[in-house]
Parts: sequence; C-alpha cells; structure tokens
Amino acid sequence: MRQIQHYQFDAHHCALFETCSRTTFVVGRGRLWITVEGEDADHWLTAGETLDVAARQRAWLGAESADACLDVVQDRPCSRPRSYASQTAAIALTGYLRRCFGNWRRNTTRRLNPGA
Repeated sequence: MRQIQHYQFDAHHCALFETCSRTTFVVGRGRLWITVEGEDADHWLTAGETLDVAARQRAWLGAESADACLDVVQDRPCSRPRSYASQTAAIALTGYLRRCFGNWRRNTTRRLNPGA
C-alpha cells in the first residue's frame, strides 16, 4: 500500500520531512527547494517535476511563493516515532534561508510528518 500526502506551503517557510520508506516528492504548483541531508547540492523543482529520496533520510523543504503545492508519495506509511531535528540543524537552516530570502526574520520550521 502507498501513502500519498498533499501539502500547501506558505511563502518563505520551510519544513522537515523524515522518510521511513522510499519517497517521491511531486511538485504540483509553484517552485520548491529540497535539501536532502548528506547530499552536496539542493534540488529546485517546479510544477510537474519529481524527486526520489531513499528511506530513512531527512529532507528540508521550502517554497518561494505561497501557492506552492507538494504531494509526498511513500511506499508504506511510517509506523514508529522519530526524533525532532537537532537545534544545530535548525540554526544552520535559518542561516541558509537568510542568505536565500533576504527578508527572512524568524525560524518558522515545521515538521510535516510529526508521527514519523
């Protein structure tokens, strides 16, 4: 069984998504950036583009505009809780977002899959 979740992003906000099985991110509208921990480069996706991510990975997601939508397709639903991202990672991400979006004022990181 596959699980499909749909998200709409606020402009200049980011979220953490932890995968528990193979996951595909599908951009439905707008432009999103995805940073997968351990990878050297960020991924910038527009409507219709996809990105496959392996199991047990952390992905940081953010949107350029408020109309950005994302579908997350997982091979199987997550069944066990995972810990929240470390404070150090949140601080590093905030610095990154300040460089990307000049008007970034506060850390608004949310967790998309709190039960994962």
